[in-house]
Amino acid sequence: MASSNFEDHAPSSDIRTHMKDLDQCTADILEVISGWIEEDRVTPGEFISCMKKALNQTSTWHKTRLNLIQDTEALISGIGRAPQLLNENGN
Repeated sequence: MASSNFEDHAPSSDIRTHMKDLDQCTADILEVISGWIEEDRVTPGEFISCMKKALNQTSTWHKTRLNLIQDTEALISGIGRAPQLLNENGN
């Protein structure tokens, strides 16, 4: 039976690098938790609210970037999705 684990398909050096990245991510999060929750700067609920807000802001930013890319594609291909972009500076 074939396994579908990541480790079975990736070179071992990639796995080690990824594991180091995971360890660093954990360390970074531990530092954030220590600095905000353990030092009583915010409550656990406020911390989670901040995490949600940060994720939402990141998502919104990426959506705006996607819209710019899609508008550019539309202009290049002549689809006309956003013809007003040709005069976005009022020219």
